[in-house]
Amino acid sequence: MRVEEVKTKPEKSVKGIAVLLSNATLANHLSDILVRLEYHVCRGPIDRDINHVYVVDTKSLPRVPWPSPRVLFASSLSPAIIELCVRMQCLGIIVPSQGVLELKATFDIALMIANNQCALETANSRLLRKLRERKTIEMAKEMLKKRYLIDEERAYHMIRREAMNSRRTLGEVAEEFLLKHE
Repeated sequence: MRVEEVKTKPEKSVKGIAVLLSNATLANHLSDILVRLEYHVCRGPIDRDINHVYVVDTKSLPRVPWPSPRVLFASSLSPAIIELCVRMQCLGIIVPSQGVLELKATFDIALMIANNQCALETANSRLLRKLRERKTIEMAKEMLKKRYLIDEERAYHMIRREAMNSRRTLGEVAEEFLLKHE
């Protein structure tokens, strides 16, 4: 009997947002504005523990695993820019004609969404792990019921007793029972 594996994202998601630049010359200008607005601006490798605004040229995006959500900082609005925004799954487009208050509001909202997304991914990962453990326990109970001709409650108590005696989780013990009695 094989334990079903559920694909999950990494336990810790990247915090922050990536600002995609349609024009690389805008990077220094945008970085200066963001620093004045008191954001942590990063143009280097991703730090998973810090809530940064990552400034990224769209040409380098496919090579580097940048965080999502993304905001596109474009020199102008055009059909090509809008299409790029959709393809890169951006939250929105910022153009230089926006004022500082609108820019700050846009980044604040994007960072809140990024933090919420990070929290949801962490909760989802935890729930998928619990579901996988619950499935493993149920499969082990069924195997024990058939092997020893006992009821479900007795099978559960066997798993629980072994988990308590060995100071392991029910899921670890259930998986061990399944592997032993394959």
